[in-house]
Amino acid sequence: MSNFTEEQSQTATEQAKERVQDATQQVKTETRQQFRSQINDRSTQVGEQAVAASQAVRRASDQLRNEGNERAAGMIDAVADRGERLGAYLRNSDGDQIVCDVEAFARRKPWLMVSASAVAGFLASRFVKASSRERYRRSGGYPSTRGSSSQQQRGRSGPSVQAGYALPVGTGGTGQ
Repeated sequence: MSNFTEEQSQTATEQAKERVQDATQQVKTETRQQFRSQINDRSTQVGEQAVAASQAVRRASDQLRNEGNERAAGMIDAVADRGERLGAYLRNSDGDQIVCDVEAFARRKPWLMVSASAVAGFLASRFVKASSRERYRRSGGYPSTRGSSSQQQRGRSGPSVQAGYALPVGTGGTGQ
């Protein structure tokens, strides 16, 4: 009788395990589809913006050409051409094609991809830091400048804060 109960328990456990695996697979599939859909939508938007920006650059080039600055106009035309090609690529490519192209580029030039990723990460961190500082300042929790922070703190008991370091009250930031 105990063998029968153990077999039922194992069967129930296996069925539960299969249901969890099926649900996990379904969530993965839905997430991939949503990711591809987002890439499609965003790449189309960015492509349209790139084409619009390229057209504005081309108008600036035409103005330079009308003013007699042919050399600068030619260089700006080259930038506009590349922007229009990028915009057309982004607008016409689907998410799978873009991902495949990025993967192929990363395989051909891995160090360039690593360097570009590092630069993008650094820029993203600076952006997040700057935006969080501004949000914190707007909420009233951050003084407008660091110098005023130490001046505000001197009148209170406790350490004075200057440039991120705690100093004894009354030192004026000189460490004396």
